[in-house]
Amino acid sequence: MRKLGFLAIVFMCLCFCPLSLADTEMLNWCGTYFEANNQSYLRIARGDLFTGSNICDIEAYHQRIMSSGHINLALNHSKNRNVAGKWRKFTDHVIEVRGKIQNGSIIGTRLVRDIGV
Repeated sequence: MRKLGFLAIVFMCLCFCPLSLADTEMLNWCGTYFEANNQSYLRIARGDLFTGSNICDIEAYHQRIMSSGHINLALNHSKNRNVAGKWRKFTDHVIEVRGKIQNGSIIGTRLVRDIGV
């Protein structure tokens, strides 16, 4: 009887554990790309952290930075580090990226467009 109860508890844990994880949606972020300590970062407006950026142009980006401040999010491109080298041409550019936020970084990062300097 104890084994049956234990199996029931394990089954319940396996069924409900995936439901407790936050499944975030894909969002677009507008920000300035830079690298520090061999890590890629995107400097975004603090107000865009959980909602993403609806409008991505240089004037609107700078206005949001001035009104709410900024925050730096790490970018996880992929497991292949060669991809990060291709992003160096966007240093100090305002870019729009798409991805999911997880543990304070953007995972599955994809470049949407380069706005410019």
